[in-house]
Amino acid sequence: MGEYEVPLDEQLRIQATEQIVCTDLCMFRDHCDGFCIANQEWKESIIFETAVLTATPFLLYFRSISPYF
Repeated sequence: MGEYEVPLDEQLRIQATEQIVCTDLCMFRDHCDGFCIANQEWKESIIFETAVLTATPFLLYFRSISPYF
């Protein structure tokens, strides 16, 4: 069995923010059926806007991995 790496705090924040966006904010949440049908740019912009409420290091990390910012 391979090694397990503990996720970074930033990665956990991204996952939590994505879950909030998908389950609470997305206009397609009743239609996606487990497969995201939202525009990727829209989704990432909403994730970024939602993340403004969290720590600045998270925002810097998100910007570094997102092609849209």
